[in-house]
Amino acid sequence: MKLQFKHQKFQADAAKAVVDVFAGQPYLTPSYMMDKGSGLYQQSITEEEDFTGWSNHKIVPQLTDGQVLENIRKIQRKN
Repeated sequence: MKLQFKHQKFQADAAKAVVDVFAGQPYLTPSYMMDKGSGLYQQSITEEEDFTGWSNHKIVPQLTDGQVLENIRKIQRKN
């Protein structure tokens, strides 16, 4: 079975609206250290996979609740 996807404008518009809510948030690719933990049921993985990972960047202080609300209102007016 081969899945075939079509580009559907309403889906792209919805995704853009969600992203636009956070307009003003800088794009960064931070990394962080993962806690190995001490559980008995850990899988055996390489050292690199065990300690590195990805996280969302903290929301910048300039992106206040008021700014997010204003971004939402702009999106609502536009749509």
